[in-house]
Amino acid sequence: MSANEKIPVVIDVNEKAERYDMQMEDVYKPDGTFVARDYHWEPSALPKAVAEVKERSAGQSVVKFINHCPTWMIAAFAAAIRPAVCFMNVGPKGMFNAYHAPFRIGEKSPTCDLYSEPTVKDDRIYLAVKADGDPHLFDVDKMPLVTVPAVEPGKVMLLSGLMTHPMAINATLAYADTAKAFFIRFHEAPEYVCCVTNCDEYKIGDTIPVEE
Repeated sequence: MSANEKIPVVIDVNEKAERYDMQMEDVYKPDGTFVARDYHWEPSALPKAVAEVKERSAGQSVVKFINHCPTWMIAAFAAAIRPAVCFMNVGPKGMFNAYHAPFRIGEKSPTCDLYSEPTVKDDRIYLAVKADGDPHLFDVDKMPLVTVPAVEPGKVMLLSGLMTHPMAINATLAYADTAKAFFIRFHEAPEYVCCVTNCDEYKIGDTIPVEE
């Protein structure tokens, strides 16, 4: 680190959860396997959290987030702190320890086992992440190979599927400046949460129910 380079800001999302009076809950996998006891973040807390993170990140080149939070929250943080880079250590036991970089937009790479499929319904584009195998075991060296599909700009985008935090961030940033608003569904939650908006109709933290 050069003499002119700032020490990265470190933001502990658990400390923030405590200050925001978020409640603890047991987290399980879809098959019923217990994962951990973690804070339950309400989408309504996201605007305040994003504003605080953006203020603390002003003038920084790197911001590090530690401890766990929903994918829609870390994606909102990564978008809000730009041009600063989001460095994360937020997965179970710190497993997601990587910089973000927007996924490339283009055709699916034949050498990559992570891809997404868009479904257009009126002014919304539903983007489902698919993985050949457990995405938590995805080779991080393949992240630069991942592409996301080209879609019509100016539409509401809703991302879902089992994915790691870096995957959610990189997908969000790929469309952050062209989507009308970008929403993410965290695991099996009953709603999508807005983490990026470029319009007056939707605000960060707004939710859209999942259509089963």
